Amino acid sequence: MNLTGVQWQLDATGTSNADITPAMIEKMGLPSTQAADLQAYVFTDIYSDDQATVWTDAENFTYLDTDIV
Repeated sequence: MNLTGVQWQLDATGTSNADITPAMIEKMGLPSTQAADLQAYVFTDIYSDDQATVWTDAENFTYLDTDIV
């Protein structure tokens, strides 16, 4: 996924339109404890209102030289 560019903005209060389903968690082989640690970070394209959601349990998450986590 390429979120490079100024058109993508982190929407810190955004609601994900791409929730992870139990079937997805099962396919990834995540135990429930790891799945519970996943956080959604919603990015919105300012030109089209398209949305991308990054699900991660990362301890560090940087976007455009800004630490998000």
